[in-house]
Parts: sequence; structure tokens; C-alpha cells
Amino acid sequence: MATSTAPRPALAARVRIAPVPGSFRRPAPKQPRIPVVGRFALMLTAVILLFLSGRVETNATQFNTDYKLGAMDQVRLKVFEWRAAKDEVFEWAALNAEYAIGPSGRISLPLIGEVAAAGLSVNDLAKSIGQRLQTRMGLTDSPDIAVEVSKFRPFYLVGSVEKPGEYAYRPGMTVLQAIAVAGGVTRTSDTGGRVEREMIQARGDIVMFSHEFNSLLARRARLDAEVKGLDQPLFPAGLSQKASAQEQVNTLIRQEDNIFRARRELFDNQVATLEQLTRYLQAQSRSLEDQIKNHDQQTALVQKELDGVASLVKKGYSTQSRKLGLERNTAQLQGDRLRLQDGLLRVNGELSRTNIALLDLHSKRVTEATADLRDVQGKLEAIAARSDTAERLLYESEAIAPMLIAERARAGKREPIYRIVRSTGGEFAANEQTQIEPGDTIKVEMQRAELGTKSMLVGIDSDEQAPLRLNPSLDAAMPEQPVSRPSRRDMGRTQLVPSSAQIR
Repeated sequence: MATSTAPRPALAARVRIAPVPGSFRRPAPKQPRIPVVGRFALMLTAVILLFLSGRVETNATQFNTDYKLGAMDQVRLKVFEWRAAKDEVFEWAALNAEYAIGPSGRISLPLIGEVAAAGLSVNDLAKSIGQRLQTRMGLTDSPDIAVEVSKFRPFYLVGSVEKPGEYAYRPGMTVLQAIAVAGGVTRTSDTGGRVEREMIQARGDIVMFSHEFNSLLARRARLDAEVKGLDQPLFPAGLSQKASAQEQVNTLIRQEDNIFRARRELFDNQVATLEQLTRYLQAQSRSLEDQIKNHDQQTALVQKELDGVASLVKKGYSTQSRKLGLERNTAQLQGDRLRLQDGLLRVNGELSRTNIALLDLHSKRVTEATADLRDVQGKLEAIAARSDTAERLLYESEAIAPMLIAERARAGKREPIYRIVRSTGGEFAANEQTQIEPGDTIKVEMQRAELGTKSMLVGIDSDEQAPLRLNPSLDAAMPEQPVSRPSRRDMGRTQLVPSSAQIR
């Protein structure tokens, strides 16, 4: 009879092993495995990401695949690495940032230092950075790097634009769009209104110069009379003639004449006072001299009497007391003479000071009048120069500017001329639709209207009557010479205020 034996359980099944107290550890949870479909989707996502962010051109540089980077450009880096062992895409967060290309044409990156960027495309720069990372970090393959331009270097506008200067570049920008950013082409202002304002201002300036010039002429005549010591100022004949017709000029003459009389009266009073004091001191000096002479005579008589008494005292015919009295009188007379001499010296000193004060008064009057006369002469010459400028401006506003406006109106609308200066292509002509590149300098010029000289001289003949003279003081400076009126062809406008040579 066959017997069947059941297999014996293993030792581990039969022996129960008790854990050592304190050595029990919960087993780590088992990582769930990603399904095959999930792994395929993850790999497909990584491939698409690498394709979109790889070494191909980005949306910011699609306008030109050959765009070369340069100083002042800013680039954004995206560095990723596919790690098959971990079945994941690793991001290099230390490098993913924006970097500016410096003046040297390089960018400074963490881990690898400076990398040349100027003159490279974004693809070339990505390749260069990848090779540097692979060499520096000891990688088997270079990481996937995407480079895009985050900010282009600016472009520049110069010439006939409202706001020339530096502006930020946008891809695909044309010349017309660039000019629009700068406010457009320079607009012609209201030339007619400006010319009218200039005419009003120029006429007002000439009238002001005329009044100031007349005032200075009258003041110069008064100062000249003070320097020469005349009894009254001699005003220019032309200015005196205008005083009868213009109350303003008459008032100026009266004012200067009153000032002259007041100053002359004050000066005469001061001189009279000093002269009176001088006469008084001279009389006092003569009186003291006479007193000293009389005193000397008295002293001589007393001395003679003293000598006689002294002789009698020796003979015993007179007393000693009488001799002493005469000697006392002689000493007193000598003291009185010394006091008279001291008084005479004081009077003579005061007389000298009075004479010096009188000389100083005359000198001060002449010196101050001469200094004021020199100042007035300088102001007259300055007004002559300023008046000449005002007359030229008035002539330009009244004659030349309207002709220029008419010529521009006949010339029609002027078209701007565009030229682009590019560091790589030199300077070339452009139009409104020409696309610009970063770093370009756009020059805008306006066509010049051709002005015919013949048309500009229409109505400016030598026989034309001279314009109204606003300043009546031309004849005042040189009244003895007739003033000629040159034609506009020769001078533009008659001078309303004399020149510096005429003033002198």
C-alpha cells in the first residue's frame, strides 16, 4: 500500500522570527509605475517642447532669420536637458533668465562666464552656449538651449521730425511707423501769425529805442554843458526842432534843463558858501597879522622903557620894583604875541582846507559828469546796434518772410526724403515702406523749395517810397548833415536810430 508524504514547509514558514525591539521599520511605499501610455505621452510632450524651444528661431526673431545680435540687445535663455535614466526633462534654472549684451559684444552667464554674442544669430549663440556647458559640466551631450531676443537695441531718428532721439525697436517696423513713433514729420507752424507777431514786436522795440535814444541825447547835452561849465545845455538842433512837434521830446528837454538848473544852483550855492568862508578867513588872517604888528610895536616901546629904567636903577635914581614891573609886562607881551601867531596859523590852515574843498567841488562835478557822459555814450552806441538789428528783423518780416511764404505755397507740398544709416550696410535711400533693423539711424530731410530771386525782388524798387520812420532822432545826432534815404535794394530799411559812428 503506497503511502504519500506531503511536502514539508520551508524553514521560514516553520520558524517564526520575532523582530528585535526598536528595529522595526515600515517598508517604503512602492512607487507606482507610470503606464506605458503615460510614458509615451510624457516623451511626446518633451519632444514637442524641445522642438518649440530648441535651436529654431523664436517668434521674436521670425522677421529675419539672419538677424545678428549686437550691443544693447537683450536675450532670454531657456536651457533644458532630457534625462532618460530618470525619464524626465530637467530645467537649468540657474541659466534661465534674461541677459544684456554689453558694449564689448559679450554676455556674462553663470557657470561658464562670458560668451561672445555680437555678430551671431540666436541659433549660433545657442550652439556656442551648449558647447561651453557640455565642456564645463562634463556632459555626454550638450543640453537643449533656446535663445530668443527679448528686447532689441534701439533705433534713432534725426532731422525733420517732431521728436528726434532714441526709440525702442519692434520687429517688422517700417520707416513710416518709426516716424509715427517720433510724432511724425516736422509740421510747419503758423508762419503768418509768427510774422505778424514779429512785426508788432519789432515796431514796438524801435519805438522804445527811439524814446530811449532821445532821452539819452538830451542827457548827453546836459552832461556836456556841466563838463564845459556852460550856463545852459545846448541841445542838438534836430532834437529841438522835434520838440515843437512832439510833446514827448519837449518833455525830455524840459526835464533835462530843470535837472541842469537844479544841479547848477546847488553847485553855485556850495561854491558861494566856500568862497564866503574863504573871504572871512582871509580877513581874519589879515586882522591877526595887523594885531601881531601892533603888538610888536608895543613890545618894542616897553623894552626901550625897560632899558632906561635899568640904567637908572644902576645909578640909584630909580627903584628895583619899577624895573621888575616893566620886565613882567615885557614877558606878558611876548606870551600874547605867541597866542596871536598860533591863531594866525589856525586861520591859515582853515583857509587852505577851504581852498582844497573848493577845488574838490569843481573836480567832483567835472569827474561825475564825465563818467556819466561816457556811460551815456556807451548806451547810445548799444541802442544804435540794437536798433539796427530790430530794423533788419522788421524788414525781413515785412518784405522777405511774406515772399518766402508765397514761394512755398507755389512750390506745393514738399515730400520728405528718407535715408537709413546702417552699421553693416552704410547709408542708403529708403521709402515709407522700407523695413528698418535695430540700431539703424533714420535721417529725415524736407525738400527745399527753389526760390526765384526775381520774384523775391518784386515791389522792391529803388524809386519806391521809403517806409514810415518810427524814430525821429536820426536828425538829432547829426543835424548839420541832411539824411539820405537809401533804397530797400541797397539797405532794406532806413536806419531809425543812428549808428555808433554817427553818434560820435
